Amino acid sequence: IICAANTTPSCCQPNSRIVTEVLIQIQSRLAMTNLSNDDGVEIVELSDSDNSKGGDAHVGDDDIIVDIVQATRSSERRTAAMTKDEPIELDDENPPSGSDHKNDNENEKAIESFGEHLDKACDENDQRHNRADKESHSEDSSRAILSSREAGIIQQPSSNNSTNARDEINEDADDPRHLTGVDGTGPWRSWKRNFKTSLMAVMDLVDNALDASIPKVGEKNHNFIGRVHVFPDVFLTSTTGLCMVNNSTQKMRPLVEVLRVYDSSKIDSGAGDIGENGVVLKQGCATLSDLSFILSKNGGNDEIELGIIAKSLQMKEGCYLPAFKFSNMKENGESTLNNQMHTAFSQPKHRDSAACVARYGGANGGANSKDAPNLDVGIDRLCRHFDRLCHNFYNNPHVFMVVLDKVTHIVQRHSDEEMDVDEEDVAENVRVAELLEELKRDISFMYLHIPDDFDFCINGESVWFKCWTERLVEFSTFAVRVGKTRSWKETITDGDPNAYELNVLVGFDRIRVSSKFSRNEASLYIYSRQSGRLIKYEPDCRHELNLQTGGTDFCSGLTVILDDIRGRLPLNPSKQDIAFGEESFGKVHKENLFKWVGAVAHFYYYYHLAKFRTK
Repeated sequence: IICAANTTPSCCQPNSRIVTEVLIQIQSRLAMTNLSNDDGVEIVELSDSDNSKGGDAHVGDDDIIVDIVQATRSSERRTAAMTKDEPIELDDENPPSGSDHKNDNENEKAIESFGEHLDKACDENDQRHNRADKESHSEDSSRAILSSREAGIIQQPSSNNSTNARDEINEDADDPRHLTGVDGTGPWRSWKRNFKTSLMAVMDLVDNALDASIPKVGEKNHNFIGRVHVFPDVFLTSTTGLCMVNNSTQKMRPLVEVLRVYDSSKIDSGAGDIGENGVVLKQGCATLSDLSFILSKNGGNDEIELGIIAKSLQMKEGCYLPAFKFSNMKENGESTLNNQMHTAFSQPKHRDSAACVARYGGANGGANSKDAPNLDVGIDRLCRHFDRLCHNFYNNPHVFMVVLDKVTHIVQRHSDEEMDVDEEDVAENVRVAELLEELKRDISFMYLHIPDDFDFCINGESVWFKCWTERLVEFSTFAVRVGKTRSWKETITDGDPNAYELNVLVGFDRIRVSSKFSRNEASLYIYSRQSGRLIKYEPDCRHELNLQTGGTDFCSGLTVILDDIRGRLPLNPSKQDIAFGEESFGKVHKENLFKWVGAVAHFYYYYHLAKFRTK
């Protein structure tokens, strides 16, 4: 309820005694009714700047608007007679006028009218208050009060127990307890469909390993040698899956955070890291297997963790990627890790996780009785992997391992007949062997900047990352400056924060030129980040780079390599393309990039064409 004290023209002054009496009436009626300040009712005395509207008092169905118009300054005699107090000292700039008596009558009528309306409003509020007590409570009914100091009015609240359904929904909209639910099976289906091939899913896991094991620029790890080893997971005499283990330059995050969906410590990491969307590990594992285990050693043998990424654990209620902490310290010469795991997985709340470990204990996931899920065998196999991390991986303090069970890599078959158990064993051997062979063949093309002393092994064989320097003749490097927001036609000044430098490597591929079965058109390879990860490959990039597409120009095995070593290109989550749509000026950025790269390719080709034309 607002008492508008100063609503007269600027030439008039308020009579403070009338305002005081009005406030006394409001307070006395509040004492006789259920209406109180707890109900969200506020008594406000407005100033001249707050209210400029005059009028009579009105009572509506749902609110009360009290708008009392004060008359001109009252005379000293009128004020003294009204209050029986000492006269109020008046301002000489506005002496009393002859209309004081008339204004007195109008003021008294206004006060009496206000009293009647206030009584009626209080009665209506009592009835409304009693009805609301029978309904559900609302914590923030004060939002129903619409206060407008410019208009000098306020809407009467229904009560603290308002049950307006729309208001309740709106009030809860930002409550973190009312989050939009996620069907846990939905992300799993999405993760399995993000990659064009199984090899690209393996490369996603390799990205994760390289992010951890390659020292960042400025890091001081003089004696550190990065290591990534990929090998088959063997149980007895059968290959059951694939393992990948790597060391880390620094302490890793706890697995409970690593397995949190769409949570990444690499966001805005710039050129240092490849993954930055919090899905690298999850989507890579989901694509390759329905059951994966994550093992980590994070400082010492007493800080080991086990995580599970399994299709069977995903529910409509949400994603479930559990993580467990153990210790692999030995007591009296014997490890207690096996006992710790049995204790954890024997608890009823972990029965679903125990079922996953038991499946890992059967070579064929329960295809027959002798290979039925076995918790003891599953725990024993995991303990062996932990021993490799803790004792047999060059004594590195920080080690990370991924175990993929039953790899889903597609194997070409001449028949659609179902396989028996023995054939399934053979098929798994073939799947893993083919996948490792593909990885060994293509991995050297996938990265540009792996250090020479880096230890990368695939099934015991070392891999070297020097393919382009050995394959390309007339190998040349150009540095160009690309603007992200201004057209390539405009001059880019030094120090422009919206421009960056990248390297363009160009040469002629001697293997493609000499092969009868290879294409000779200009090819484009786009690499990004510190490790130089291959993001995109175009077998014929002439159209993309605005080069002549007819005849034999820009052929002869011309190879263009774009090296974004500073990590300024936006990548999509699977690192298989550039996400220009993420940027406000993505269209300008894309045009500038390919204009500059095309200009380099054009100059390089015609320079060498002129040099060798007569030879």
